[in-house]
Amino acid sequence: MFTREGSKSNPHDHQLVRIVSAKTDESDGSDILNMPLNATFPKGIFVAMSTDQTFQFYKVDDIVGKKSFWK
Repeated sequence: MFTREGSKSNPHDHQLVRIVSAKTDESDGSDILNMPLNATFPKGIFVAMSTDQTFQFYKVDDIVGKKSFWK
């Protein structure tokens, strides 16, 4: 995961924040919702889709860890 904002001197300088273990085969897309969804995804959901249209669902809290870097 990288910061969305770049540095003051270079808006395209996105810093590495965390390496996340997730699996897709040739991802055709992904999306994240960082707000409560339901009891299974209390802090949101990250969805990734492989080119064979297999979807992987991850809890946002599992991805960002106990110490959230999001504001």
